[in-house]
Amino acid sequence: MKKTPERIESLASEYVLGSLRGPARKRFEGWMMESYRVRQEVWFWEDRLSALAETVPEKQPPARVWSSIQHRLWPDAPAAREPRSRLGWLWPSWSLVASAAVLVMAVMLLQQPGSGQVPMLSGAIVQPDVKDPLWLVSEAGSDHRLRLRPVAATAAQAGKDYE
Repeated sequence: MKKTPERIESLASEYVLGSLRGPARKRFEGWMMESYRVRQEVWFWEDRLSALAETVPEKQPPARVWSSIQHRLWPDAPAAREPRSRLGWLWPSWSLVASAAVLVMAVMLLQQPGSGQVPMLSGAIVQPDVKDPLWLVSEAGSDHRLRLRPVAATAAQAGKDYE
């Protein structure tokens, strides 16, 4: 970078105004630390521009000015939302309440206690011509094994077994 008087003046004025940003500002601050001439130029611009801050009263521009500037800078950006009506808060609030109710009901259904007893399988083995069942069949315990209990069954013959 050439260190000409015009360049020093230009960068010093941009630095004081605040329009010199990013890496360029960092480089210029480093340059100010090295050169007394650069610091003198910055002091000159600070002195010259400080009078403007004292004489010009601060005034906030109207909102339409800012929206016009934004529209010129970013024409494709969506326009600012219009203020909501008095009932505009109702719909978002209602949806939050409904979502919370759904979550509470889902948790309640998932944590609903069971009946504690698993339905047990039971039945009977009967003969067509006899009223009383021969065997009762039931599911035994939590390991789900079948249990057969003789009721009116006759004893098995010697050398035979019930299948």
